[in-house]
Amino acid sequence: MWEIKMDFDLGHTISSLAKLALRTKRNIDKQSNEGKKIKLYQLWTDRTYRAFETKEKTGYKAFMFRGQPIENWESVELHPSNHNTETGKEIGDVYSIDVSSVVVNEKCFNVISSHLQGNVQILPAQSESQRLYVLNVTTIIDCLDRENSKLKLFQSSGRIMRVEEYAFHRELLDNVFIFKIPEELHTHPYVTEDFKKLIEQNNIKGFKFVPVWEEK
Repeated sequence: MWEIKMDFDLGHTISSLAKLALRTKRNIDKQSNEGKKIKLYQLWTDRTYRAFETKEKTGYKAFMFRGQPIENWESVELHPSNHNTETGKEIGDVYSIDVSSVVVNEKCFNVISSHLQGNVQILPAQSESQRLYVLNVTTIIDCLDRENSKLKLFQSSGRIMRVEEYAFHRELLDNVFIFKIPEELHTHPYVTEDFKKLIEQNNIKGFKFVPVWEEK
């Protein structure tokens, strides 16, 4: 009985310490973000690096994500594009398939994976025996400040055709890393300066960061 009690106390202590460490990390992250100005980028692929294709001509449609988890996904095989505009280009760590998805190799995935939990659905792919990762961004933040953005609207419906100048609600952007907005589920995700720095510090090739907004 004493051994059982001791094991229980030890397990309880370990669990309590783990919870305390998590709370401490959250508090540190919160304090470090207080007063920190946010800069946002649209995440594009750098077309100076070689694009990739699926075996089937219409296979790219499987990569047209809309912010929802994909069910019944099967691993896809990708290969470097043989189009005359692509041959001869350097192969990077990021592969251009569709603007709404992000496809990366293992080097890039290992750099960013710890920041992806809860933000993206990770789907398998491969290319020439290389393991690839398809990132479906499922974190949707309704943070576009429509009143202070410059919007091009469809006259018939009043829906947004495109955003010409962005403004965001700062209070909704604490501790974000990668996300989409409801108005643009079909296109590029958004990332923060922290994402950009992580990529640059680890010499990841193939991303293009298009600045869209900086907190004043």
